[in-house]
Amino acid sequence: MKKKSILKTMLSPVLVPAAKTYLKKERTARFFGLSLKIPSGTFHPTLFFSTKTMGKYLQDLPLRNKKILEIGCGSGALSILAAKKEGQVFCCDIQPEAVRSTLANAKRNQVEVKAVLSDLFTDITEKEFDLIINNPPFYPKDPSIPEEHAWYAGKHYEYFQQLFKEAPGYLTKAGEILLVLSDECNVELIHQIAKENRFDHQVVYTRNTWLEKTYIIRYKIPI
Repeated sequence: MKKKSILKTMLSPVLVPAAKTYLKKERTARFFGLSLKIPSGTFHPTLFFSTKTMGKYLQDLPLRNKKILEIGCGSGALSILAAKKEGQVFCCDIQPEAVRSTLANAKRNQVEVKAVLSDLFTDITEKEFDLIINNPPFYPKDPSIPEEHAWYAGKHYEYFQQLFKEAPGYLTKAGEILLVLSDECNVELIHQIAKENRFDHQVVYTRNTWLEKTYIIRYKIPI
């Protein structure tokens, strides 16, 4: 077994509980030049590689005047970064504190985003997005408390089933979804769920770190 695999096996049962403990207190963070406050229980954008990987990729995208939806905005890091690049940004989260945090952080960083409380698309009233971005939960377990929705996608990846089933109703014809995924999740199963809902996929960015490999994957319905 490779050293990285051994290390992941040892650390995986520890990392999520440790992060939850760390996030019991309000924290501050710097994220690609943004100043953020992270309230208790809200996913921290710098603790894991996923949000930083998506942030790095977004920095190189032309987002000006693009209509963008972030699902699961957390503290608002990615939405605010997209707004800094002159995107028209909407976002949502299942946690009320995350929505409040996103709006406060947007004001702190002098940009405007629209944030609402929503479980995926349940309460999204806007349509015709050019881009949906998502740093999704991807551990195959049913969440038992609200905070666990940031980590667990359901035992059978119900999160992704709902995401790909409903997303076509919110995208333009040329619209696309960007997900950041890790080699810790069942990427092939997620691709299969997407395919069942007519989405093709393309790996557009890969980041190999000391602990895991993260991917930015573009999902799009062929025109």
